[in-house]
Amino acid sequence: MHLRSFFSGSYSLRSLLPTAEVLDAEDVFITGCTDDWRKVRPGDAFIALFDPAEEDRRPIALAIQRGCAAVISDRLLSGLAVPVCLVSDLRRSFGQLIHQLTGHPSRKFKIVGVGGNRERTTTACLIAGVLHAANQRIGVIGSLGCLDGRSVLPSKHVPPPADKLAELLVRMVKNHCSHVVLEISDQAMAEERLAGMTLNVVCVSDGRELPGPSAVHAGRAKQARLEKIFDYLKKDGLVVLNADNPYSQQLLRRLDRPTLTVAVEAAAEITATPLEQSLCEQTFLLTAGSETVPVRTSLIGRDNIYNCLTAAAVGLSYGFELTTVVRGLESVAYVPGRLQRIECGQPFGVFLDCVRSAHALAKTLNTLRSLTAGRLICLLSTESLSRKHAARLPAVERYLDVAILTGSSPKKKASAMELRYLQQVFHRLNGVHAIPDRSAAMRFALSTAKAGDCVLICSDYRTAFRRAVGRVAATDDEEIVREWFFAHQFDTFANSVEGEKSIQ
Repeated sequence: MHLRSFFSGSYSLRSLLPTAEVLDAEDVFITGCTDDWRKVRPGDAFIALFDPAEEDRRPIALAIQRGCAAVISDRLLSGLAVPVCLVSDLRRSFGQLIHQLTGHPSRKFKIVGVGGNRERTTTACLIAGVLHAANQRIGVIGSLGCLDGRSVLPSKHVPPPADKLAELLVRMVKNHCSHVVLEISDQAMAEERLAGMTLNVVCVSDGRELPGPSAVHAGRAKQARLEKIFDYLKKDGLVVLNADNPYSQQLLRRLDRPTLTVAVEAAAEITATPLEQSLCEQTFLLTAGSETVPVRTSLIGRDNIYNCLTAAAVGLSYGFELTTVVRGLESVAYVPGRLQRIECGQPFGVFLDCVRSAHALAKTLNTLRSLTAGRLICLLSTESLSRKHAARLPAVERYLDVAILTGSSPKKKASAMELRYLQQVFHRLNGVHAIPDRSAAMRFALSTAKAGDCVLICSDYRTAFRRAVGRVAATDDEEIVREWFFAHQFDTFANSVEGEKSIQ
């Protein structure tokens, strides 16, 4: 199924982009549009997305040679053999064109957008779990892959560019999806990838650490990108916010849309009361209105309580029973690469986590430290802890008993320079080991662990992605761990771990 197969007939460019200026013609009729000159067919409009680094007009000439009917640009172009359509925002216009030409597929089901700086993927998986428990046919567009209602496809961007996004939505319409869960990154906001579509619900998925009033320029920029997501929300669309975050209180005062708030500490429509937590699971009471139901989830940590509350808010907003919502939350056993527990009957905890910053690592280690009776052993990659995070690494160090420094991929050994640098950063920690080969480093970490310890393997993000889309490589971190456990004859069907500390 190709996007072009849904273009039919001829369309007036003036009617499609009424605020644009068509030069050298009263109007232009087009049969499709693309930003890739190699895909241009006679009658198409060519979207002239220039690389800011180099003004190369050859793609325009090649598009004209292939028969494009017009060039759409955000700058004046002279001397062309076809009319030029001048727009103020080229990426936004591209999205608007694509969605109009494909019949506005986003309007044919309910779309839940999940934004924020962290926790998007886990929240999206939990929302999908709730929708599935309510017997809805769902589509998912996220960092772990794209589910079109029938099959899972790889995903390089969250969400993909406008034409790829429209194509996925069209596939979901054909597969009779009723709901779509869409992860939305800051980069997507900056590049107007959502242009032309509408959202029914927007969830701000972060815990208590959204950039608040005290944030400086970087934090304010994040706020601006985050708030741009509301531009795509329907007038009567719902916003789900975390009331424990001070920044959410600012949003509540400014937003003119219906809102649902969730919280663990503050007053909110949907709240949680933590009961018990271990390395295996956590339990909490979920309260919505006059109803309270216990939730038992294998996703540990306070952030995952917030993620569960956000997903519950979405389910309840669609009128699902609270018991159905809880069943959906509990159905999500793990999220690949997101504090993912590996259970093979070993007497110590093992987790994989995709770490992209020292701050995120410190949060993960803080969670595991509070639940670990023995030592906390962490395998750190030279890629995930680059020099730009050096200032925050001492905050990571205080949680650790043993740090094992290695490369980011089993296929590529860490350089001696990278390892020396990290060794200097962790100079106050006694248990520091530098092992260039990642596979050997993982086996060392597992052989070092004893009953009651916990091993955190900072996993490569791309490894988790391969597993999520069903392309398990022999060098996958999880494969290496399970092979080691198999070789050491651990019971792969055990469902409990000894020696863990429980918090009540």
